[in-house]
Amino acid sequence: MHVVIGASGVLGSRIVERLLGKNLQVRAVTRNPEKLEKLKSNGVDVIRGDLLDASWMDGALKGVQYLFLATHGLVPPSRKNNILKVDDAGNRRIIDAAKRAGVSQVIFTSALIAQPDATATFGKIKFKIEEYIKNSGLKYTIVRPPAYIETHGLILIGEPLRKSGKVQFLGTGSRPINWISAEDVADYMVESIDNPDRVHTVKSIAGPDVFSRIQMLEIFERTLNKKAKRSHLPLGILKMMRVLFKPINPALSYLFEVAIEEEKPDINQVMPASAFDWIAPKTAKEVIKQWAG
Repeated sequence: MHVVIGASGVLGSRIVERLLGKNLQVRAVTRNPEKLEKLKSNGVDVIRGDLLDASWMDGALKGVQYLFLATHGLVPPSRKNNILKVDDAGNRRIIDAAKRAGVSQVIFTSALIAQPDATATFGKIKFKIEEYIKNSGLKYTIVRPPAYIETHGLILIGEPLRKSGKVQFLGTGSRPINWISAEDVADYMVESIDNPDRVHTVKSIAGPDVFSRIQMLEIFERTLNKKAKRSHLPLGILKMMRVLFKPINPALSYLFEVAIEEEKPDINQVMPASAFDWIAPKTAKEVIKQWAG
């Protein structure tokens, strides 16, 4: 049995698709099981589960061989969920439950910014959970992808452009970054099942594209033949909002923190291809063209 946590999300839903394509047994865990109602006809065991609550975990992991962790509390931000509750405490709960259940392998979605010296809280927490998994005694594969085209491109840029013609950037949007398709991340994670080259490893992966968010918008504009009305939240405002939102909506505060990190002039947002363990095939243009229909 293969359990996917975050099965209705951008990455988790794609992992489920690939597991089904291999005729494997799947248990899909989501906070919104109504979104996965159609999967039940394919034999998927859909259950309601939230990393904020441990009551369901032991039952859901009983007899399970492979656990895919494909959720985070950064995007979209909400008052109920944030990276402290989901990425930190929530992941610790499910990892502890996996250990109790004797899960054969945990395949964990980390992030490219997960580093021991990370300054953004999101990167710090992801790294801490990597270490928690390593020290759990479980067999593991940890995958560090950069920004998803489907999230940071389609959801944050493409959809606003298509619906309203207005696109807002947190900062200048001019810093070149690595991009990857969630389709390719899902492929990589499923192919990591019992893969001897990936067991007990931390793998950094990326797609073939390196460009800024502004350049991503330009691709959408050409594809949709539509010019965006652009706005930017300057660095000073981001810093102020990070502080103001911390007590009332921590999730937004942590998102602003990541945006501030991206604006730092000395930060290395881009890693050369040689620094990655795997370069995915899908380009942003391919993903956007498919999305645009």
